[in-house]
Amino acid sequence: MDDRYRTDLQRDLNRTVGKLLTRAHNAGMPPVNWTVTWAGAVIAEVPRQGHGSQQERYDRWVEFLGFVDRQEDSVYSTLGERHKHVIARDALGTGIVVTLKTVLHRDPL
Repeated sequence: MDDRYRTDLQRDLNRTVGKLLTRAHNAGMPPVNWTVTWAGAVIAEVPRQGHGSQQERYDRWVEFLGFVDRQEDSVYSTLGERHKHVIARDALGTGIVVTLKTVLHRDPL
């Protein structure tokens, strides 16, 4: 991939995420942190802070995004954190792949 392609890809993905966020807002979804990488990955992370439990907010997003071809929730550890994530192959019919993740536990320093 050349730089021009990556820039175009990020622009298009950001536009699509913007439309997805409008739908999420209209549905009363809790906020999450969004990242669009230079390689075209779209990641939504459910923060620990917010209304309701982190697991409830995570489950609401899993349902809202309509995870098709859903992999089972997988749990993995990195640098003292336990993460949980699922992947949506075609989130809300947008054609984009979204990884939804949350930090389940962070070891104290």
